[in-house]
Amino acid sequence: MKNMKTTAALFLLLFVVSSSSGAQTKDSTYSSGYLSVNAKDTCLIALIDSTITKTLPFDSLPLPAGNHHMIVMREREWNGILVDTTITLMAESNTVINVPEKHQYTILSSPPEAAVTIGKTKTGETPFQFTASQAMSVPVTISAMGYEPLTLEAPLQSMNIIHLRGRGENAPNIILPNKYIRDDGTAVYTSLAVAVVAGTISVLAKRRADALSDTYGAAGSLSSRASAHKYDVAAGVSLFVTEVSFGALTYYLLLQ
Repeated sequence: MKNMKTTAALFLLLFVVSSSSGAQTKDSTYSSGYLSVNAKDTCLIALIDSTITKTLPFDSLPLPAGNHHMIVMREREWNGILVDTTITLMAESNTVINVPEKHQYTILSSPPEAAVTIGKTKTGETPFQFTASQAMSVPVTISAMGYEPLTLEAPLQSMNIIHLRGRGENAPNIILPNKYIRDDGTAVYTSLAVAVVAGTISVLAKRRADALSDTYGAAGSLSSRASAHKYDVAAGVSLFVTEVSFGALTYYLLLQ
């Protein structure tokens, strides 16, 4: 009888221990923490564990407790990563991350490949883009051989398009104001449409000119020769418009 009581007590003790450990395992497995990310820039997104995408800022996102990998980047830029870190979330607690404000600057120039000097340090050539943790408080100088240098005083605009004048020219250096920079895609689509239409006209006109030239060669028709010349001119003009449109398209794509 005593042995039976001892055995029953052992079974009861094992059941309690196993139930307790099972509950702990279940709690630790299914416990969640919360993540909040604050940012002043509303064009940022967070990629968490390569599967969850959230627009910043966000508050109290439930995630399993433990380690998580988070990348914060600019929404429209594939290489605009601002934060790349590992976060540890505690169960039933809210972890708050503050993304530091970043200032992004772009400098384009005519002529291109002009030297960009920030303060007294040459940092690159145009087209030049860089990101700073605070607003620029030092002058930025743009210079190129054979052209008058131009210094951009603080505060620096986010987008700077500059035309440098050649040495000896009377025309001043030009800084294109941001109001002339379009944020929509109208210019891009217009340039693309003009390029496609003009290119099509150029091809058709050239084919027609070649056919009339063959007719003139076979029959000696002077009217065919005159018409072939007109179509050749039309093909040349259309080709020129196509090239200009593709140049404009490239320019607007670089701006965006």
